[in-house]
Amino acid sequence: MIEKLFNPRKTIFLGLDELGRIQGRGRFYAEIDETEYSAIKSCVISGFKQKNLEELVNMFPNLIEVSIEKTSKLLSLEGIDRLVDLQKITIQDCPNLKDLSSLKMCSHLAEVELSRFKTPTDVLGVLHAKVVSSLAVNGNITDMSLIGQFHNLDYLYLYGFGCDTEILPSLPKVSINFTLEGFPKLKDASFMDKFDASIRISWWGPKPIKGIPEKLLAHKTFQ
Repeated sequence: MIEKLFNPRKTIFLGLDELGRIQGRGRFYAEIDETEYSAIKSCVISGFKQKNLEELVNMFPNLIEVSIEKTSKLLSLEGIDRLVDLQKITIQDCPNLKDLSSLKMCSHLAEVELSRFKTPTDVLGVLHAKVVSSLAVNGNITDMSLIGQFHNLDYLYLYGFGCDTEILPSLPKVSINFTLEGFPKLKDASFMDKFDASIRISWWGPKPIKGIPEKLLAHKTFQ
């Protein structure tokens, strides 16, 4: 029964359009024929009920985008390592998911959206830093010290609501957009020392705050 894997009435599947892009309109499980499984490239999984992703990947072996909504059942990402062309992953609040090590095998993973993934565990160390161009992480991750290794970021999002972090490590250069939200106990903003004043910065952290690099003082977000 598919109900033992996910909620078929809320889970959405998408293929590619005629231009090779992810389709704009998804379909529910009941709208998909079994012969189409191999053509499914993206999914938004609701009500996931398994401890890992093995069965999901067995059914849909060619996914390039995976989004997992909030679930307490998922324990590891085992199985995702077989998605050799995976390009984007989104994980919401999965309180019992502590093992993300299977992502080490996803060498094309460029977009990582884990801002709502609040579990204190290692995240950055399992990613390919040279490949990731869009990174969103929660302040509770336990290996934030590795963030300086991500030198090809266009977008960086840091979310720290409910996070007690007072000092962030020096961040790598970001070419397009940086967003920070939360981090109510943050004491210093000198971690932005590599940023260029030309990028978009959205600051929803504590104000005022000391340590803003001199080149960013005139940025409208700090006015």
